Amino acid sequence: MQNREPFNDFRYTSGYPEGELRHIRLSGRPTFDSAGNFKGYRGVINNETDEVIAREKANLIQQSLFDSLDEIKAGVVLYDEDTRFVSSNNYYRSTRAAVAEYLVPGTPMEEILQAIAEKKVIKQSIGRTADWLAEKYKEVRADSFSGEYQTMDARWFRYYKLALKDGGLLTFHLDISEIKHREEEYLAAKNEAETANRAKSNFLSSMSHELRTPMNAVLGFAQMLKFSKKEPLTETQSQYVKNILLSGDYLLNLIEDVLELNQIEVGQLSLSLGPVPAKKVIEECLSQVKLRADENSIRLIDQTEEEDLPVLWTDQTRLKQVILNLLANAVKYNRKGGSVTIGCEQNTNGA
Repeated sequence: MQNREPFNDFRYTSGYPEGELRHIRLSGRPTFDSAGNFKGYRGVINNETDEVIAREKANLIQQSLFDSLDEIKAGVVLYDEDTRFVSSNNYYRSTRAAVAEYLVPGTPMEEILQAIAEKKVIKQSIGRTADWLAEKYKEVRADSFSGEYQTMDARWFRYYKLALKDGGLLTFHLDISEIKHREEEYLAAKNEAETANRAKSNFLSSMSHELRTPMNAVLGFAQMLKFSKKEPLTETQSQYVKNILLSGDYLLNLIEDVLELNQIEVGQLSLSLGPVPAKKVIEECLSQVKLRADENSIRLIDQTEEEDLPVLWTDQTRLKQVILNLLANAVKYNRKGGSVTIGCEQNTNGA
């Protein structure tokens, strides 16, 4: 700021007497008068407290999720080369209490799986026993496999199958119920952060609309003063009005950019498709840049013919925005006394 330079997204934390901390994001642009004297900063201040708190909460939950991996319990099961049950640890047996009678050495895996499906131990097997069993048999033939399932007591497990060199099969069943619950909390916190972000976006949208209305009025009155034939302005007054128009146009463009970017961010930028006479849009765009072109003695040359321009099926506002931006840039970066030509042609695809 001492160097009178613009800055973007400067973040800081501010304390208040009641002990509340607020997280602020600040952007600013220096302003100068016509003589180049520094007048101050114009900018936007955003209160990001809700968003920051929600994000910090989400990060804490995520970190807690990772820390919980150290204490995860696991069931381990061993099958021989003929996929017959060999042994398991007590934790696995506790998760298969309904089929404990089958967990004895020599029981084929098929019988154990069939019993699990019939006694509805695993939710994913309910209502689709044949398909579920087919999936399990396919997994057995793979050298390695992993997946997730939920038991009827609402616990979640991630399991890993690993083929051993002697032809046996080893499976691990990790209880990830706590992780699942924390994921839900994390998603809730993430949604909370997104809600805060949407609130910010809605504020920007509202602010942009509120600023645009009075700014259009300012520009309108300035144009009336400039082109008044009954009460012509003095040279000094004319210069002041010119500065108002230039600054107002600049600010209005900034407002429009903020509004459009905000609409894109929240997914609200939509297209309104319909028949659009291209020639009419071009003429409107040329009329809008004519004033600036005349100020710099720039000729606008329209080489489009109405009979060559079909009615387009498009969004008229977006089409006009594209053409107007091209013309405005062509005028803005042209030399004094130059020219801008607009034309059209039909390509080989008929477009």
